[in-house]
Amino acid sequence: MEEALHSWIASEAHQEHATSHSRRTLDLALHCRGSVRARLLQPLVPAVLSRQVASPATIKELFDALREDGLVPPDTVEEFCRVLLVESRKLDGLLGDPHWLRVWLEQNPHRAWAWFENNLATDDATAKTQVKQFVEALSDFKWIRMPADDSTVDVLMRLHALVSKHRSAADAASESVKDDWFAPSMTRMLETIPGILVHTPGVAAHQLLLKLVSTETEPVAKTWLKGRVQEHAALQVSLMSRFDAGDLHSLGTPLRREPRSERELFEQVLSRLEDVRIGVEQGPFSDRGLFYVRMREKLLQLWLAARFRDTPNRRFSVHREEEVDDDKATDIQLSARSWNVCIEIKPVDHRRGYSAASLTSTIRDQLVGQYLKGFNSSHGILVLFRLDNKGWNIPGVGRGQPFQALVEYLKRQVRLIKGEQSHVQELIVFGIDCIPPSPAIESDVPASRHATKNASTKPATAIKPAVDDRKGATVKKAARPSSSKKSAAAKKGLGRDALDAEDIAAETEVTLGPTAPGATKGSPDGES
Repeated sequence: MEEALHSWIASEAHQEHATSHSRRTLDLALHCRGSVRARLLQPLVPAVLSRQVASPATIKELFDALREDGLVPPDTVEEFCRVLLVESRKLDGLLGDPHWLRVWLEQNPHRAWAWFENNLATDDATAKTQVKQFVEALSDFKWIRMPADDSTVDVLMRLHALVSKHRSAADAASESVKDDWFAPSMTRMLETIPGILVHTPGVAAHQLLLKLVSTETEPVAKTWLKGRVQEHAALQVSLMSRFDAGDLHSLGTPLRREPRSERELFEQVLSRLEDVRIGVEQGPFSDRGLFYVRMREKLLQLWLAARFRDTPNRRFSVHREEEVDDDKATDIQLSARSWNVCIEIKPVDHRRGYSAASLTSTIRDQLVGQYLKGFNSSHGILVLFRLDNKGWNIPGVGRGQPFQALVEYLKRQVRLIKGEQSHVQELIVFGIDCIPPSPAIESDVPASRHATKNASTKPATAIKPAVDDRKGATVKKAARPSSSKKSAAAKKGLGRDALDAEDIAAETEVTLGPTAPGATKGSPDGES
């Protein structure tokens, strides 16, 4: 079917006088859409570019259609327009057919305008006539692709300057008394350009508006331009704002809606972590009593995962030890849709070998190197549980530094790691203080090994009143689990967890009674 139509289309395209009744097949092809029109007009490309089509109206229609369908390369479009503009120029410098300048402006406004400026006459009278011709032919600005880019903004600036230069007070007065308000005029063009800039986002458009205000001398026009500057600023803010006006109240309630990005998921997770921290450190029903030195990391993972599961109005799912890659599993992973936030947990006390340097390696090699890679996630959190008064050796700061100094040091290291890893969007260190405030001085080494063994590793101490009549403090140690009890627990399949529970139950009981005269603290018999 297409091959049958090609000969009819070519025949009608070469007619010198195009009339509606003599080019019905060509009109049919021109009104087709998409690939159909491109296939029908493809054979006419050589004839159009070599200008073998006799009718000027037909060659304009065909060239516009070929350009829209991508059958003519951009460089060829520009060269074709340039040749026709040069050939059609009259002796007085006016363009024989401004249509080709319009086509060139649509294709490349910067180069087309540069050609127009370079071909302006040197005498002002002729140049003014050329500018008026441009205004009458192209003041509709349909050749601008909105929103305009910086190159087009530069063209508008130079166009405004050129029109302002050749517009005299007499021109402005004569144009103001015309009955046709919509007729092309230099005044109308000068008023249209700021309106285009208002709807053009970016710094270049705003700077040009400010320049127009500074160069305008007429008070009314200056005030009007200032209004356009404010309007552009308001539109720019609305485009760049992070929140819609209707979402401002969600600033205080991150969990009000489903996350729309991994960034919003991260903010929800961070908000819940902050609630957990406040509950532990300041809450009236704090869980501090549950934490103890050498507390197993797995128990802390379970505890924190449960806190995430209990999040009011929770918008994410909670996963423990989610396998990421190469048998590596995150401690906790929070997910929504295809987005993830990875959490690594580290309990810190004097019985563990963690240091500022090793925790930095954990962030770089484990959290970033294993979990925040590929398409898994770009947001990670290292949560530190402080379980005792251990002092820290902070590089560049000193020894025996408090827990907060460790957190601040790791935050500085995180900023360096983020700078090295472009795929990491957010990476933070989050500290939770699990011990009650006390005047105790932090140090690298605990007060005594004996005290650590008998008290620090215990989650709680049972305090009871004195039972006997002996004066002074009486200390009784609960019996250790016998080997038979351990064997029974093993046979029942309770394993290590059951023995840990029994060890916890076998705590030191401290009974308090009146202190005998002359007795010293630390011994029920008054021995030091």
